[in-house]
Amino acid sequence: DTKFIVSLVSDIGFGASLRVGVMDPFLLGLASNRTVLFLNTISKDIIDLGSFNRPLKLASCERQDMQCVFMPLSPCVITEEEMSRAPILEEYIELRDFRRKGFLGPEHVNERVLIVEPILDGHKALPFGLEDAMVDKIQSLYKEADGGKDLKRLFPPVWDLSDNVLEKVYNFIRKKGKQKWIFHHLINLYFTRP
Repeated sequence: DTKFIVSLVSDIGFGASLRVGVMDPFLLGLASNRTVLFLNTISKDIIDLGSFNRPLKLASCERQDMQCVFMPLSPCVITEEEMSRAPILEEYIELRDFRRKGFLGPEHVNERVLIVEPILDGHKALPFGLEDAMVDKIQSLYKEADGGKDLKRLFPPVWDLSDNVLEKVYNFIRKKGKQKWIFHHLINLYFTRP
């Protein structure tokens, strides 16, 4: 059963919105295996949280949300009832612990929907376990493509997708330290797909 993190895109400028506004919820979703949805225009009847009740000024279509510019992150939808019951994770208590430990407290672990307000600080620590979650995603995609046979067909023969090379990629991702940029750049590329 799919679990979600719901957040929104801030009106701080197009690049900054991606760089700092959507990055943290997306990384938390990746680390916790939750689907992230960005919803800007939720009715006050559902959740009375000012930032979620305003349209995205940067958007020019009738929806006035992220989908005016980008493809949806997921085909999944959640109900208004689920949104109205969803807990809002507190930045200085629950989200800090979530980042440090890599998992949610017992009061939230079984919740289908969690609400995370965007934190406009590009210097947040990566969530604990993010590296392993990224490797798990790559491995599952590779295995889904028939053990990589389909992937190898898609790429030129000069691309070495052997198990040895993939293990080097996994080790690079798991290496603590200076590879933080890889997460930010890959996620920005994902968000900005047409």
